[in-house]
Amino acid sequence: MDLQELRPAFPERAFALFPECVPDADEGLSQNEGSLCSAANGGVNQLGGAFSNGKPLPLHVRVRILEMALLGFRPCDISRRLLVSHGCVSKILSRFAETGSILPGAIGGSKPRVSTPLVIEKILGYKKENSSLFAWEIRERLLREGVCPREALPSVSSINRILRKKNESQAGQEPHRPHRRRVYRRFDSDEKAATVASTDTSEQIAADPPKKSFLIEDLL
Repeated sequence: MDLQELRPAFPERAFALFPECVPDADEGLSQNEGSLCSAANGGVNQLGGAFSNGKPLPLHVRVRILEMALLGFRPCDISRRLLVSHGCVSKILSRFAETGSILPGAIGGSKPRVSTPLVIEKILGYKKENSSLFAWEIRERLLREGVCPREALPSVSSINRILRKKNESQAGQEPHRPHRRRVYRRFDSDEKAATVASTDTSEQIAADPPKKSFLIEDLL
């Protein structure tokens, strides 16, 4: 995003919340404005500017960086004038172009929880509506529908973890069905032969019933 496009909205977006940081109208840009950082206690960078390890750049310096960028100064020129490293200047300008904020991020501690119950419910709802959705598509939909802002969007890995836990919980709730075991009887060769012979004899007896005898011995 071109910073010049943001120039009309700059006073409202950058200075409205911090009126004490607005420079005077007749204040010009000196050849070297390193005194803006001179109040910081700590080390000295390669440009001769003071800084404190682990602490963000002061707010008035951030505002000055943004003001100079909107006036057309290049990051390298801003770096030399304010005695701030080029990487720091670029990072602040990139953050403002993406989010509209020049405030520093949180120092230390754990990251804020972005997987709120509402976000989790939306993720599971999207997946239920369309099971073929990818995690990055769900993430873009959360942003598009205004469920959460860009800086609070859950990562792709977080979305996959939520879906995986849901699948595991559903699998654990299914009733356990014991498998039925089939018992097979094995016959050896002798037993099989005896069974076959017995079957043949029974069939022969059924097919040929005994004939009646009319002998005297049989009648008595």
